[in-house]
Amino acid sequence: MILGSAALLAATSTAASGHTVVHYFRPFQNGEIAPQVHVTRRARGYCWTTSGVESRRYAWRCFRGNFILDPCFSSTRDGGFVLCPVEPWSSDVVRLRLTRALPGWRLYHYAAQLPVGIWTTTGKRCAHSSGATSEIKGKEVTYVCMGGGVLAGLANAGAATWTIWYAAGFKARQLTRVGITDAWW
Repeated sequence: MILGSAALLAATSTAASGHTVVHYFRPFQNGEIAPQVHVTRRARGYCWTTSGVESRRYAWRCFRGNFILDPCFSSTRDGGFVLCPVEPWSSDVVRLRLTRALPGWRLYHYAAQLPVGIWTTTGKRCAHSSGATSEIKGKEVTYVCMGGGVLAGLANAGAATWTIWYAAGFKARQLTRVGITDAWW
């Protein structure tokens, strides 16, 4: 397992390593924005609850206009802003200046097999779908992939290379097991 330092590790595929590599987004260092984190957009908004996809301390579910940003992170319980990664594997963030105080923080424990982002051995980059979703063959759709496709169920972390179910889309009738090269928290 590889742990990120202040921000994300290099965003390159690790398929050749023969095992799933775990990355952690670290937006703050000593209470300040980590030097590796790049604020690419500034906006105003608010957070109304703890994150629906991340169980780390001070992870939030926020609104920017009509858009949900999840996860977003604050350095303290009462910070005036949060940082929301543009993509799970990116060090680019939206700095959301809060228009309301942060809500009470509660620790939720999410399955260790449910990272925020996944890269598959077939080249898909998929982000956790934390809203209402559908099922394929009895498995809940948990990720939406860039360029099309979805992942269903939880990652099977029982081997060096984790696996998960892949389908061509929400209305697909077939699931295929694919490997996971990288898991992003």
